[in-house]
Amino acid sequence: MDHSTRPVRGAARALRATGAAIAVALVALVGAAVPVTAAASTITVSPSTVAAGGTITVSGSIPTTGTGSCAPSDGVTLTSTEALFPQGGFGPTVARSASGAFSTTYVVPSATPAGTYEIGMRCGGGNVGVTASLTVTSGSANAVPGQPGFTG
Repeated sequence: MDHSTRPVRGAARALRATGAAIAVALVALVGAAVPVTAAASTITVSPSTVAAGGTITVSGSIPTTGTGSCAPSDGVTLTSTEALFPQGGFGPTVARSASGAFSTTYVVPSATPAGTYEIGMRCGGGNVGVTASLTVTSGSANAVPGQPGFTG
């Protein structure tokens, strides 16, 4: 019998046993972890279609605890393109309630070209990752039927 391979076989068994022990420990650790579930962030725009120069209400919520949250003291900054938010694509920063809810009105600039715009949010220094669509139509928000600018 060749005894020169016995240490190699012993080392291989020890490695398999160690690997199995690590795998069991990882399963136990992962299984013991309690998942944190947070309410999803939301954003809505009303009305969803508005004439350039018209007023919209943007509201929503960003959780204050758990995954995807930001501190209740952090405001939410609305984001889109410069056509909608002329300050580099950044709209107003809005205070949030203790539960993370916010609401604000915004006057769409009268020079905003007709089109569909995605409005997003930043909070705590990062993009939140949810958007709402706003369709801007041409014409004046204050147009009167029969008068120039009415697109009725």
